[in-house]
This record gives sequence, structure tokens and C-alpha cells, in this order.
Amino acid sequence: MLRVLLLLLCSVGIGCGGTITVSGDVTYDGVPVENGRIDFIPVDGKGTSASGSIKAGKYKVTSAAAGERIVQITAVNDVAVPRSNEDLAKEWEAYRAKGMEPPNESADRIPPNAVGNNQTVEVRTGVQEYHFHLRKPAKN
Repeated sequence: MLRVLLLLLCSVGIGCGGTITVSGDVTYDGVPVENGRIDFIPVDGKGTSASGSIKAGKYKVTSAAAGERIVQITAVNDVAVPRSNEDLAKEWEAYRAKGMEPPNESADRIPPNAVGNNQTVEVRTGVQEYHFHLRKPAKN
């Protein structure tokens, strides 16, 4: 009878592995990441990755698998896109008329080499929290 009960519990995910939920906060230079993505990637490259959205500095991933995972965090700035090549040419001419170079803005808000990005964490069965407080990379 005990074996049947254990088998039943394992089949519904209670007591033998179960659900994995990882959640927490994400900041970049002390500011909550408004809109981004967090990925949990197997260190050994085998198995499945899990990802989730970051909204208002918070994330929750419920499909992660247990094991060592590399955590990659990305977010992008809102970048205005010209409606046409003609609009882009006008913007560039306006900068040049002022003796300036047009800005070379990156859409990446969090660069891949940000301090604290791409760190390794141990994902376990059950509910756990990991908070990520990333900072700008050091200048070379």
C-alpha cells in the first residue's frame, strides 16, 4: 500500500521532484528593470532552458529544471525608429548642421558583460528566490 501511495505521489509531482519555481528581483545600477527577460540555461549545455519575463523589476519562472544554470538577463531601451530613410537623413542633417555626430545609442539596456550577469546558480526542486542586482561593466 505504501509503494502505491509513493508511486501516486511521484506521478503527480509531489514528494519526488515536484514543481520548480524561481522568482526574485532584478535591478540594473540600483533601478528595477522595467521590461526584460531572464533565461536559466544549463551549464553543461544539455537539457532545456527556462525563461520568463521581467516586469517592474520582478520575475517568476515556473518551468525551470533542477541543476546548475547560467542566468542571462537582457533588457532593451525604447529606441525611436525613424519612419523612413528620408526621416533618418533629416535627423542626421540636423545633427551635422549643429556640428555634432548623431548619437550611436545601443538598444541594449543591460550589456551581456554587466557585472552580475551570466552568473551560475543552483536551481533546486521547490520554490526559491534569487535576486539579481547587476551593475555597469568596468571600463577598460
